[in-house]
Amino acid sequence: MRERKFEDFKPLFAKYKFIPPPNGDIEATLQQGGLLVLDGEALAFEHKDAGLGAHAPVDELLAAVRATAA
Repeated sequence: MRERKFEDFKPLFAKYKFIPPPNGDIEATLQQGGLLVLDGEALAFEHKDAGLGAHAPVDELLAAVRATAA
């Protein structure tokens, strides 16, 4: 992906069609994801995605999971 240019994706954009959710809740499509690791009822790790592809750092996630498994 990093080696691609914007122009490489233009043919795909022409085929893109936004499909709204069946219930018509357009705002729901704009929600970002996130990740929680719980240790019982205690929050061991939290990550709120700031945008598309802004996933939690894997090393931090795995450290939190390992800590809860100990």
